[in-house]
Amino acid sequence: MFHKIEYQRGNKGLQIDGNMKQTVYVFKCEDSTITVNGKVYYHSSFFALTDNKVNSIILDSCKKCALVFNDSVAGLEIINSQRIQSQVTGKCPIINGKAQVMSAKLQFFQSIRLMASKCT
Repeated sequence: MFHKIEYQRGNKGLQIDGNMKQTVYVFKCEDSTITVNGKVYYHSSFFALTDNKVNSIILDSCKKCALVFNDSVAGLEIINSQRIQSQVTGKCPIINGKAQVMSAKLQFFQSIRLMASKCT
């Protein structure tokens, strides 16, 4: 199941409520900020349980975009993108940069596996 964001320009307030079965696919966005939140799946008057994970996140052909997310089961993949910033506040097992990724700033708070090919 995909959640697609395409052709956004200058949109600093993109919010996505995802779950563990979804892949977030961001394509041809420019100068935008994407925040991926967990989805509330049980709520009572005392507490709310959330699923803070998405399956994976793919940034494809984006420029000057920022991405903030909590957890990703499979990881983050960045393809053909320039000047990307990403903040991982939870767990992300792998961040993969492929095919002409230029200037990516990554901030994470737990250890991850980082892979890159043809990246600067």
